[in-house]
Amino acid sequence: MEENIKEILSEEEWNKYQEMTVLQSERGEISKKYWEAVGPGMKTKNPVNKEQAQYYKTEWEKYDEIIKDKSRTFWEIIAPQQEKVFLLAIELDRKEPEAFGWIFAKSFLDIKSKPETFWKAYLYFNKYESRMQRDALKDSIRNGLLHLMDEFTIGEENDRIKFAANFLQNSQNISQEKAIAMEFAWDIWSRFFNQIEKMDNKSKIYEKMNQQAVLIIETLKTAKTDVKLSEKVDKVLQKFLEHYSRKDLPVEFLKSPSISNVKEKLP
Repeated sequence: MEENIKEILSEEEWNKYQEMTVLQSERGEISKKYWEAVGPGMKTKNPVNKEQAQYYKTEWEKYDEIIKDKSRTFWEIIAPQQEKVFLLAIELDRKEPEAFGWIFAKSFLDIKSKPETFWKAYLYFNKYESRMQRDALKDSIRNGLLHLMDEFTIGEENDRIKFAANFLQNSQNISQEKAIAMEFAWDIWSRFFNQIEKMDNKSKIYEKMNQQAVLIIETLKTAKTDVKLSEKVDKVLQKFLEHYSRKDLPVEFLKSPSISNVKEKLP
């Protein structure tokens, strides 16, 4: 695990991380000696060895303050680097189950409000799921992302569809991440579609969904010029084709003016 963390961090970050690790280990020893001085009854108000207990308590508190300061400095450097934070959280989760959550929160606080942050969480999960040891961690992240999708308003959903389309259209983005962005667009679109029957203004929302489908399909076809993405494009287009071929589609959806445009674009 430590070697993996060393590869993730820069030399400066690694040195700060090691410094914190040493301090935490030393604090652990002080804690152990404190409780030995307190005695088997763990009566902190009346320790067996009062002098030693007071000494180690003071040392423990000093270490707490030092570690708190070192930790704050470390995370101020790391937090803006979201991919690095995600990878670090995976590695630390091996040693301390449930560590992923509090580490993830340091860099992804605006995951619900900011399309780019939500996209990055989705991207890194799909890129690095194989590095996660615990199935419970995988399930937790996957279910968390799906839950957020289910909570989107039409405005939030639309912002993320546009973000995915822009990402796919950007020639600077690598093929691996574009392939993930295709699934991202489909997941957002199809997940939201399943929520619409519970909403007001269904006809208006279904029309927006068809307009989004046109945008996604056109963007996918453009992306197919990259031979590395051809197979992935076909798979996602097939998902849209199957969706629009369903026999149980809502009447409001089928009456949407833009549905004919979608069907013209589909293979």
